[in-house]
Amino acid sequence: MGAGASARDRRVSDLARVGRRHREAARRARADRRGGRGCAAGGGGARWGGRRGTRRLHRLGWEHRSGPPGRDPCWKDPRLRRIVSPKDARRIAVRAQLLDGSANGVLDTVRRLGFLQIDPISSVAPPQYIVPWSRLGPYDRAELDRLLWKQKKLFEWNAYIWPIEDLPLVRARMRRRRGKYSFERRATEFLQTNARFKRYVLRELERNGPMLSRELEDHSREKRGSHGWYGNRNVGILLEILHGRGLVAIVGRNGGQRLWDLAERWYPETETVSLHEAERTIAEKRYRSQGVRLTPAGWEAHPSASDGPVPERVTLLSPFDRLIHDRDRAEALFGFRYRLEMYVPKAKREYGYYVLPILVGDRLVGRVEPLFDRKAGTLRVLGAWGDTSRLDEALDSLASFLGAERIEKSTKSAK
Repeated sequence: MGAGASARDRRVSDLARVGRRHREAARRARADRRGGRGCAAGGGGARWGGRRGTRRLHRLGWEHRSGPPGRDPCWKDPRLRRIVSPKDARRIAVRAQLLDGSANGVLDTVRRLGFLQIDPISSVAPPQYIVPWSRLGPYDRAELDRLLWKQKKLFEWNAYIWPIEDLPLVRARMRRRRGKYSFERRATEFLQTNARFKRYVLRELERNGPMLSRELEDHSREKRGSHGWYGNRNVGILLEILHGRGLVAIVGRNGGQRLWDLAERWYPETETVSLHEAERTIAEKRYRSQGVRLTPAGWEAHPSASDGPVPERVTLLSPFDRLIHDRDRAEALFGFRYRLEMYVPKAKREYGYYVLPILVGDRLVGRVEPLFDRKAGTLRVLGAWGDTSRLDEALDSLASFLGAERIEKSTKSAK
């Protein structure tokens, strides 16, 4: 039996042990619900066998939810809770993430996923472009930029691309009180120390925006290189802080460099939403887009999630794809252990620097390490592992999307 099968068996065994441990607790919870005292996945960890059991579930991808009644629909009507088999959960998750071929355009994809994560890594292409490709196949990459900078139906904040409809929710996060974390306290200290620098930047943007960060002078009171956190990027640090707090906005890109302007000139007027309501809504949207979550009772499907056959389409997934972003959840759901090894020393990597999982239908069947050589117009395959019988289909689609003229494969393969 292969290593992948052994890991999968251990994961299934873990899930079985957790299920046995909490079966009696589940029966008590059902009795509680009949008595109007609670909801299966909404109560505290003690109801499910204490903190040890809860920690085990966290490792298996359980997103524990606690809080007062009303935060979860099941508190209002326990009949809304749908516990499904692992096989059904895989189908529901793939369908909810639009990886069944049902995606309809870039804008619809972002709206239904909730957001796209931004990252500069471009061994193949940045993840904000790869994630839509995994769902749409080859598409016009410029469409995402048009939606962001021309049509303003999307916006960028905190290294994510959001639908403009979610701006009221994000603004609640922009307004929130800060100080819980050390980096927030350092940011507040930076603003207090550099109040004059802040006024200068806002005044320059008001007069001359949009502007690149390099067009702004460093008027900070920090000596160059004198602080490990600030480093030599005082202008960039200030813009990031002001951006996080909703005072400035990213309004475009110029050769990969961000263009900055006053937020009041870029963002439309919106209603005001409390932080509590915003976080509740964001959590609900996230659950809806994931389709299922792991609870002590098993895999719970979102009330609106649809199930059905998943076509045997093949695609590759970015390491930042939400289907696999939570590595423990993905392992519990698919029996597929995946880790991004770009920060692992080369000699210690199990697979490669930037490896993409291969999805066929509702199964993760293998992985591949592609590299796009832009100068040569070549998509190079540095290695492939697992079931690669349909890999060529995915590579052809990826090459078409990237504009690669040819595909070259190495002999490195696997375990």
